[in-house]
Amino acid sequence: MPLPGNWTLEDILTLSYIKGVKSMTLRQAVEESDTLEALLNKDIKKESLKKFKQTELFISPKSSVWHSAREEAKRQVDFAEKYDCKITTIWEEDYPQLLKELV
Repeated sequence: MPLPGNWTLEDILTLSYIKGVKSMTLRQAVEESDTLEALLNKDIKKESLKKFKQTELFISPKSSVWHSAREEAKRQVDFAEKYDCKITTIWEEDYPQLLKELV
């Protein structure tokens, strides 16, 4: 199963590196928006995502927090490609079922 919408692995990893973004919130955000850009510009109505919208990412997308998270995500993707490794997300068929139930 591909990533939802037009999300990239780097975008999902970026969100995962933002302090305060928990796995359930990340999953909901990705599944409810077509892209990271759409999420950043979205008027979030769902209560569980309102706290997410208050993170520094949304207050200032050009902040050092955003930049650091983006750089770390890029580093992880580059590392995986360099060493021929696969980064598996919850949206892929080979993601362990028991782990899916935890999120």
